[in-house]
Amino acid sequence: MSADRLGDDTTPARVDSSDQRPSVSLSARIERMQLELRIAALEEALKTSERRRQAVIDRYERLLEERAAPDGTSVSGGRLPALVARLRDS
Repeated sequence: MSADRLGDDTTPARVDSSDQRPSVSLSARIERMQLELRIAALEEALKTSERRRQAVIDRYERLLEERAAPDGTSVSGGRLPALVARLRDS
């Protein structure tokens, strides 16, 4: 067998120009960057929405505590805690 077939040849292999992948075009890079920025903006909007939703739930829980029955009973024995749990899960 020759040295070429064994991989012992130290000369670099010639690469046919048709085998080379063209570099990514500028328009493709711009489009990718725009998509990445849009994703980042959507992620931030989702975080903001989740914070607002949690704030509404927290205010509702405080309101429920303030409206506890005047005889000292708590709202925890009724259906309201289940409603609050459903709001959290949604």
